Amino acid sequence: MDDIEYVKMIEEQYLTDKKLAHRDQVARSRGNLGEAYKEYERKYNKEYGKANRSTIVSRNKRIRRQRKMDAVVYKGGKCVDCKGEFHPAAFDFHHLDPATKDVGVKQLLTYTPERLYKELDKCVLLCSNCHRIRHHAEEDMNEHIDTTANKD
Repeated sequence: MDDIEYVKMIEEQYLTDKKLAHRDQVARSRGNLGEAYKEYERKYNKEYGKANRSTIVSRNKRIRRQRKMDAVVYKGGKCVDCKGEFHPAAFDFHHLDPATKDVGVKQLLTYTPERLYKELDKCVLLCSNCHRIRHHAEEDMNEHIDTTANKD
């Protein structure tokens, strides 16, 4: 294949891709993507994910770190028990009422900020030491309740 044939082939592919992109944009705006296109899109996204795994992983890691820093600032930047200021990695978010917990904050770090802040409103900011101490105290309290209930 010579250079002229190659250029013609690339131009053809470009025009075809442009037409398909326009068709897809119109279909998206109308909300009626066909099953064949949805299957194509799933396949494309899977292949893109495989080909760009390291880029995607590093981007997600960067987003999670930034969201964690934003969440720590949102909650005041200090442990509510010991009043210590630490590196963001040393902080945990403790749900005051586990029954209201929709999902863990760690999973929410890749969600929208609105959903993250909604969940953070149910939490207090603790350093990892104070968080472990709180859970240990809660476990002791639960064991005490269980033993007193069994005595009756």
